[in-house]
Amino acid sequence: MHDMKRPAATLLIIGSTVFMLVTGLAVALVVMVAVQSINPVLPNYSGTPPPVASGSPAAPAGERHGDYTFGHTAAAISPGGDSVPINITERMPFTLDADVTSMRLHVRNWNYITDTALPGTVNLSGIAIGKAASGQIPGDSSAFSATPAVFSGATSLTDGEEFVSDWVSADTVGFEKSTPFFLSVGMSAAPGTKIGVSTSVSWFATDSQPSAVTTQDSVGDFIQVGPFLDMWMDYTYSGDEPLIVVAGHSLNSGANNSEGKVPHTGENSSWHQVWADANGAVAASLSTPGSLTTQFAPDSPKWNIYTDLDPDAFVLWSASNDIANGVPFDELKTAWLATLGKAKELWPNARVFVMTEPGRGLAEQREGLRVAWNDWLKSDTSGDFTVVDADAALSDPAQPDQLDPAINGDGIHPSPAGFARVADAFETAYAAG
Repeated sequence: MHDMKRPAATLLIIGSTVFMLVTGLAVALVVMVAVQSINPVLPNYSGTPPPVASGSPAAPAGERHGDYTFGHTAAAISPGGDSVPINITERMPFTLDADVTSMRLHVRNWNYITDTALPGTVNLSGIAIGKAASGQIPGDSSAFSATPAVFSGATSLTDGEEFVSDWVSADTVGFEKSTPFFLSVGMSAAPGTKIGVSTSVSWFATDSQPSAVTTQDSVGDFIQVGPFLDMWMDYTYSGDEPLIVVAGHSLNSGANNSEGKVPHTGENSSWHQVWADANGAVAASLSTPGSLTTQFAPDSPKWNIYTDLDPDAFVLWSASNDIANGVPFDELKTAWLATLGKAKELWPNARVFVMTEPGRGLAEQREGLRVAWNDWLKSDTSGDFTVVDADAALSDPAQPDQLDPAINGDGIHPSPAGFARVADAFETAYAAG
């Protein structure tokens, strides 16, 4: 795996640390925005962008639906500070293990964790998807191997407005199962505009022109800090790949806060995507770092973003931040059962799995709450869910309140090897039927 590349020393590097909204989680994203020059934001873009791929407002009938998140946004920042215009192109890597027939994209400026639209206008110069020239993440290239399919030309999002593309045929995109792809997005905004940021990974450049979005050449530098804007992709597929939906906190995100010392690939190294890759399956995530169980309450709009799914399984892993914040056991249990109930209401045919919480160096009283919570899950006899013991998979047998040093990412989040352990533990439970 290549070392993470950094922007050139001649650029002005502005570090904005994004702290997750829960005390003790501390998934700090050091968002490095390289600003080459203080240019005015361009409401109109130079040059002629490639034509938008023809599509349809309706998905193909009779096929299963899946969704892929490029990292739901966990905070909002002004990338260059209050005095610097925003000019960004980012390319997000992804791979799908399904026989995809069509896809469409959603983009919005949103704080997903608080279900809050962010004020102001973000100008998009274009949105495109194309096959990656290299499958290495992190790697030395964000180049497309062929001309990408354009999902949108220039458009603007105001006050959290959501862009939704037409459904575009997988043939137009050149889609191939298990093949690395990039989503490429260009954006600009006035100084001080807050932009939602996630904990996945991207290649990042300080140019929002259509040419930067669609060129086959490599664009930007790989950063392990998360892309901007809340983005996800709906897709349809014709195969029999099983689908799981995951909800909860950052242990579902694949990231850690080691500042590059423990490399990860964001959503691509999340336990559910690792499981999907290894087992010919697909996974959709409603999760976001920093979340409390109450932020998945039955009335949350989070439940409305993947409206067409019929998953084979639902997984809830959401209690770690509640525990770290000392939420009383009965209060946590009430919120957790309400979240579980909402998922069962939406997807009554899905098998339900839940996960215990691993050690994270909590003080004595809250460590006791973690142990009590795990004991309650494992002692349940209702038959409403199957328990996956992530605590046993990730915690240090010699110091159960800590992560196993062999898979420790940052003291709270495991390394990719730890997420692979969780994937294995889930597969054992899933295969048991």
